[in-house]
Amino acid sequence: MKVNIDFLFVPKADINEGLTSGTVSKSAIYFTKEYFFVIPFDSLHIWDNSKTDFNNAKEFIEDINSRADSISVEEFQNTCVDFLPNERVYKVDALEKLSIQVGFLIFGGMRMKKPGEQVQAVNIQPKSLRAEIKKFYGL
Repeated sequence: MKVNIDFLFVPKADINEGLTSGTVSKSAIYFTKEYFFVIPFDSLHIWDNSKTDFNNAKEFIEDINSRADSISVEEFQNTCVDFLPNERVYKVDALEKLSIQVGFLIFGGMRMKKPGEQVQAVNIQPKSLRAEIKKFYGL
């Protein structure tokens, strides 16, 4: 995989999990053309199964980043789908809403919504990174 071509990596994002949830997750996000994957730092038990070789999000990210040049996008996506719970996997073409505003401060951010769920707001800094994501998806 090639960064900025096959995928984008955001090492730090704050995600408002929905207005009524009152929860904000500190996370890393990987974006591919088909998916994006949210890896929360505030939860050490994010993995759905017991076959993982990782104890926390930081180990998972370090492993994936060290192998990124030598794995295919499909292998990366399959690894993330296998290890992350469904609520942390977003299939881009299945989203009801995906918008990215590039403005400053409160005028910038990302919003996404899965069918039947609340709108989630994502704070990604700096502005230039939001612009890259918007361009990556052609929005």
